[in-house]
Amino acid sequence: LAKTHSIPLTSIYPVDYEGTYYFDGFILETHHGTHHAAPKCLSQCMGRKADPLMDETNAFGGTFNTNFVLTTDQGMRVAFIGGNDDGMIQRLQGKNKPNIIIRNKMASSRVKEGVAENFADWFAGADTQLLIPMHYETWLTQDPAFAQRMISDMNRIMAEKGKLGRVAPMERGKWYTLNIGIRELED
Repeated sequence: LAKTHSIPLTSIYPVDYEGTYYFDGFILETHHGTHHAAPKCLSQCMGRKADPLMDETNAFGGTFNTNFVLTTDQGMRVAFIGGNDDGMIQRLQGKNKPNIIIRNKMASSRVKEGVAENFADWFAGADTQLLIPMHYETWLTQDPAFAQRMISDMNRIMAEKGKLGRVAPMERGKWYTLNIGIRELED
């Protein structure tokens, strides 16, 4: 990574699975993760970019994955789950339950049948306040109506299940901020 992206070695902070790391403002907990199955070997991934070093880092990025949870000094817990669940839903129960989960879509972008149902079932098991789906840009760019319908269907299913958590309807290319607080309303 340092060679490919010209990152100073002193700017790389190595982490390992099942670790806890303390930073200013937050704690990082890391967990083993795996990418969705990719039916390609290394040689099939090569030659896709102009830079062969970039090919290698992209190929390894599709193999290894680190799921993680950030806990802010204020107690907000945000979980990041890429690829497969890898036991994360069991880890995120009780006092470990996050407020927000940023979760990779459940299957390949080519799969469109049962997407909302499968994702909502998983989300209901996580029983968290907010789910931010990620890595569904193929749907957003090639079939935005499907992407929008998937999110509204997931929210409908969550309501039908009696769950309070909802899916954030994020728009591609926009930045968001999350603010949670209590403010006195004026009369």
